[in-house]
Amino acid sequence: MNRSLPHRLLMRMPMKWLFFILKNFHRFIPNSQDNTSLKVMNLYSKLVIDNTYKAFCSPNKVIWTTIFLPSEILYAFNLIPFSMELASGMLGEIGFTQNALEKSDSLCDSTDFCTFHRASLGHVANGMLPKPIGIISYNYICNNNVQTPKKCAAVVNKPLLHLDVPLENDNEAIPFLASGIRNFVKDLENLTKSKLNPEKLREVVINAEKTRKIILKINDLRKVEFAPSIVTEALNFFVIRNIFTGSQEGVVFFQKLYEELLEITEKIRKLRISNKDKSKIIWLEYKPCYKSEFFNLFMDKDHEIVFEEMNYIEWPELNPEEPFESLAKKIISCHYNQTGEKRLSIIEKLTDDYKADAVVSFSNWGCRRNNLLIPTIKKRLNDKGISFLNIDSDSLDPTVYMHGQIKTRIEAFMEQLVH
Repeated sequence: MNRSLPHRLLMRMPMKWLFFILKNFHRFIPNSQDNTSLKVMNLYSKLVIDNTYKAFCSPNKVIWTTIFLPSEILYAFNLIPFSMELASGMLGEIGFTQNALEKSDSLCDSTDFCTFHRASLGHVANGMLPKPIGIISYNYICNNNVQTPKKCAAVVNKPLLHLDVPLENDNEAIPFLASGIRNFVKDLENLTKSKLNPEKLREVVINAEKTRKIILKINDLRKVEFAPSIVTEALNFFVIRNIFTGSQEGVVFFQKLYEELLEITEKIRKLRISNKDKSKIIWLEYKPCYKSEFFNLFMDKDHEIVFEEMNYIEWPELNPEEPFESLAKKIISCHYNQTGEKRLSIIEKLTDDYKADAVVSFSNWGCRRNNLLIPTIKKRLNDKGISFLNIDSDSLDPTVYMHGQIKTRIEAFMEQLVH
């Protein structure tokens, strides 16, 4: 892959210096993704880069996590949650994936598991991530959320903390998980040599509830026929939700996002540019974290991606007077961690709510959680009269992105929707 001299120089810098430069000059560095149309994405870049730089400057406050771990508890301890998977995506956008995968593959017997986890292990072994005081694992979403933190803890010789999450969402699961979160807090108190401040936890849960309400307003706004198509930006909202829920920064980001989307929607409404006659698409899974023309293939006058499964939430209201029970309900409500039938029902609900004609999945090689369910998703949707396209590729490894083949399949699929 040909890269400019400035880009090659950036890749040779120590990570702390690199993120110092990105922190101060990120607006002048081209993004690897398609051009964004939302002003709030400048705040997105600032939040993610600033948080990463802060992590490099504060090694005594960093906790490594994987996605979906509730950041609220960590914010209540004034710690910095640092998701190894999300960091792998961010580093993939600036060209660091291949070295990480090569290093990871030299350490593992198996090389066919999720690329995000493979890259996480490689980045850890290569010393690319800010030093942590501890690492958190949990049996949630997929087995890699147990195995990758365990391997990384062994590489850096740091304590491994574990949170046990039940699969069933029933009356026994909530008190079980709430008790587990209380024990998890004790582990953090031992690790940090500090006590949890109940008032700080209350503040964090209030922020998380504010964030939940704003996200629900955003998701409702995107149902109207004059809502803008923002898929290239919207898949990044998931990053903010995972890292910043519980913080004031998370509240501010989603409030600004809602206000901007509302303003754009009103402008489109006045122009009477409706998506009513377009073929509407629901998006499953993630996206390529490297430069590609991928989403441009979906951008035309006849089609529109109207929503992304990753941005769907169904947390119940969070009660700051019952923080542990509230967080337990939030964690266990995630449909990715439940049965395949539950996920199928959510996908069907999204097609109804957003009046979708089709569903597209960008299926990351090695993600067994998603890929095992793809044939069932296809059959269920087809039986309902909804078209389905599965794109087998990789979110991090550009060497397996077959542009010609993918372009042909997408064009044929889009033509089918028109007719």
